[in-house]
Amino acid sequence: MSAAAGLGVHGLTMQAVADELGVSDAALYHHFESRDALISAVVDANVRTAPFPEDRGQDWQAWMGEFAEALRTILTEHPGSARFAAVAGPTSPEQVRLVARAIGVLTRCGFDENEAAMIYSLVTNYVVSSVQIEERRALAQEDKRDISARFSEAVEQSGGKDSAALRKVAKAWAKISPDERFRYGLHAIINGIGHPSTSDRT
Repeated sequence: MSAAAGLGVHGLTMQAVADELGVSDAALYHHFESRDALISAVVDANVRTAPFPEDRGQDWQAWMGEFAEALRTILTEHPGSARFAAVAGPTSPEQVRLVARAIGVLTRCGFDENEAAMIYSLVTNYVVSSVQIEERRALAQEDKRDISARFSEAVEQSGGKDSAALRKVAKAWAKISPDERFRYGLHAIINGIGHPSTSDRT
C-alpha cells in the first residue's frame, strides 16, 4: 500500500504500482480488481491515519469544523484525491465508519437522519470542491495565468462607473489566501453569514 500511496492519485495506475513493487500487473490484479479499487484502498489507508475528530461531546459546529480541516489536509497532501472523492463517495469500510461517526454526532445534537445526511454531504462537498479549485488555480499560476491579476486587468479595461469600487475588490481579492477563503466559506456554511456590523459599514 505504501508503494501505491507514494505515487499519488494522479500517477496511480496498476502498471505503475506493479513496476514499483517489481511484480507483474497481473499479480496486482489478484489483490485489486481495478484501478478504482486500488485508489479506494489507498484513500482508506489515508483515512485511518488522518486526525479526524472523535465524538468528545462537543457541539456539532465544532466537530464539523475539525472534520472539515482534517479532510482538507488529507486531500491537499494527496493531489488528485479530491477529484476521485468527488465521484467515488464514501464506499470503503473506513470511510463508512467515518460517516457513521459524523451522523452520530449530528443526531446526538438533535438533527434527524435526513438533516444529518444533508449537513455531512454539504460540508464534505464544500471541502472536496474547494481543494479541486485550489489545485486548478495552482496549475493556472504555473501556466502564468494569475486569476486575480486577470480580474484586475479586466476591471481597468472596463472603465465602467463601478470600476473604482471594483478596483478595491480586486485588491482585496488578491490578498485573500486559500486558507482564509476556505475557512470563511466553512464558517458561513456551519454558522451562517451574519449581518455586517455598523462599524463594518462605515
